[in-house]
Amino acid sequence: SENDVRWVSAVGSDFGAVFRDAIGDGDWNAHVEKVIRFWLTALRVSRCYNNREFMPAHLRHAGIRAELAPRWLELFTASVDRLCQPKQASAFKAVAAAMIENLEILLSKRDLTNK
Repeated sequence: SENDVRWVSAVGSDFGAVFRDAIGDGDWNAHVEKVIRFWLTALRVSRCYNNREFMPAHLRHAGIRAELAPRWLELFTASVDRLCQPKQASAFKAVAAAMIENLEILLSKRDLTNK
């Protein structure tokens, strides 16, 4: 959809290299499906994502760094505000803020350990 294209364009301009390193020439559609399953599970709509996959999937890629988190959250928040009704946007943003806080902490620990 047009909304998907705008989100991918925004994220790609800032995070294209990170995605290329993490996904490579792999199946982008498979990644998008995982992201959809993550959000369905995080918002308690479904139980289709194994939450234990989330942190290891992000921590294993050196290109995913804590200092990128604020920009990701900024892009995500702008997209959610544009695409969702206020109540739904609020739910997405609450989950995203908690997720990104935890991810930042673990990425920072990982990077300190690997120095």
